Amino acid sequence: MNESILKVLIRLFAIVADANKNGDTSNERDIVMDYLDRQYSHELVQTYLDYFDEQVKLYHPEHMFESHDETQKQFSINESKIAELCNQI
Repeated sequence: MNESILKVLIRLFAIVADANKNGDTSNERDIVMDYLDRQYSHELVQTYLDYFDEQVKLYHPEHMFESHDETQKQFSINESKIAELCNQI
């Protein structure tokens, strides 16, 4: 799989991850790590896990948990981004 497709998939996983306000996605992160471990070297696994963590912070910012309106606004942004990323694939 080429790098651009892998990054798009990681971004999609980050968007749909069930993150709490601290950005914890331990279950989803473990799933991504298991997949990467089967396909790539330890160094690349860590690089892509770091990328996953960055994307989770981007698509699940702390302020989205402050109010219902902020949560809905972020969900809308994320839905648009999912459509855009799927079109890239």
